[in-house]
Amino acid sequence: MASHLYHADDLALIYYSDSISHLVRARQLVDYSSPGLEQIGTVWLPLPHLLLLPFSLVDLLFKTGLAGTLVSLPSIAITTAVLYKIIKDQMDTSWIAFMGASLYFLNPNILYLGLTAMTEALFMLFFVVSAFYFQKYLYSTLFASSEREHNTIKSKNRFTWFCGPNQTLGSNKFIISSNILKCSFFVALATLCRYEAWPIPVFLSLLITLCFLRLRTVVGGFLPLLSNKKQLIGLLLCTVLSFSGIILWISYNWIYYDSPFEFLVSPYYSAAAQALGGQNREYLFLQPLSAASIYGVTALFFFGPVIIAGAAFGYIVHRKLAVPKEKIQITDMLYLFLAIPSLFNFLTLVLGVGEMDYWWFNSRFLIMLSPLLTLLSCTLVKRVTEGKIKSILIYTIIAIFLIYPVIVLPLSGEIVTLIDAKNSASYGTRPSATEMAKVLEILYDGGKIFIITGSAQQNIIMQASGIPLINFQAATEESNASYELQQAALESQYVILSKKPDSSAQRYAESWSKSQDELNKYFDKSYENSDYHLFVRNDLAS
Repeated sequence: MASHLYHADDLALIYYSDSISHLVRARQLVDYSSPGLEQIGTVWLPLPHLLLLPFSLVDLLFKTGLAGTLVSLPSIAITTAVLYKIIKDQMDTSWIAFMGASLYFLNPNILYLGLTAMTEALFMLFFVVSAFYFQKYLYSTLFASSEREHNTIKSKNRFTWFCGPNQTLGSNKFIISSNILKCSFFVALATLCRYEAWPIPVFLSLLITLCFLRLRTVVGGFLPLLSNKKQLIGLLLCTVLSFSGIILWISYNWIYYDSPFEFLVSPYYSAAAQALGGQNREYLFLQPLSAASIYGVTALFFFGPVIIAGAAFGYIVHRKLAVPKEKIQITDMLYLFLAIPSLFNFLTLVLGVGEMDYWWFNSRFLIMLSPLLTLLSCTLVKRVTEGKIKSILIYTIIAIFLIYPVIVLPLSGEIVTLIDAKNSASYGTRPSATEMAKVLEILYDGGKIFIITGSAQQNIIMQASGIPLINFQAATEESNASYELQQAALESQYVILSKKPDSSAQRYAESWSKSQDELNKYFDKSYENSDYHLFVRNDLAS
């Protein structure tokens, strides 16, 4: 698919403007006029950029976007394998697990995200792996807890909370379940990829605390003092581990921006600032029905009516027919775990800090709903195929669920993530920025390039030009406009000025535009298109 798209259009893997920005951010960590961790910025979480870094340093991979493919595609593949494990452990049927896993990677909307430098595929990897260990923890712990409630407690020094069913908690030894620790670790990694994971540590901490309180009730409200302390240490350890990614990011913002929550209030780049300047907030803000309509329609086109209907009936079957009661409770908690990122997404739409529309803007967010829908669809298949009517029915269900995303979705022409990406590639100043980059690549003969466009536009020009990023110097919102003007005139060989700059570069562009007489002493205008000026120092101008 990557080869086909690239040969059809060499920009296909970087249609998303954000994918270009992620590649540039990653490379700027070491290749820039001022390299360092501060190049991560304050809004986008750091882990995707750190993993993209080694691939982005290879010019071919950086310019084509294949650097993103080398991170996202393995993420999709491993996520698929882990989904297979989750479904097999729950259904105990290999062919249903294979079918469910196939629903993930065969969906063209998901597959396209696996070819780009966007953050969703990597987030899904850590999220689904954490769900895998969460399910193992639930089965080992809650089933054991249920057995304790139905049997006579022979020893008050024997517990299985935080432990597997075959592990013990004695006065001299305490074994924390590796499953919940692994779950907490991968949750922490997910929180360093996307903010949709941030409510999960809260959920985990509350659940583990409730398990702790439930155990106290089971044993008559009494725990030995030493054991009680050790269990509290275990609770604290898992809580801190799951929150460690959030703590790390808040600390980074505090160190580099003197504000621990700069990512929330940044005037140009935060989600809230972007939504306030967008066109969708008025329709979505405090209007849950409108948000539900957009989210629901996007889900319908992202997955198709077959998967949506299968998931809906699967949940009904699960609630009405599943046994035993303990398994229903465990599955419900897993479903809730898998629903948290999507619920968070929906909440951001209603609160006016998230954006979606009927033209598939941000349709990629629906990938987070995929594991939940897949498990529910497999629940329906499992129940139906356990009945008396088999053979033809089984093959029909397999055909519908597997053929639909592979054939019907592509033929419908509504691969919404690809449509959204193409819209991004043709939106606003993007075509002019790509054109400017090609001209700059031809004219460039060494020296510094001062770029006054704003971050989104400058990233497109820097990536498409093929010029090492160390040669670029960009106007930033923290700098003084007059000082930057003087420094650029003295040190730069080229200046790129946007006619429609991003808000973060607005005052610098205005300062340059008002100083044409001063500019003429040092620079000649070498090129101009609908959105940009390119100035070259007098001694380099042709």
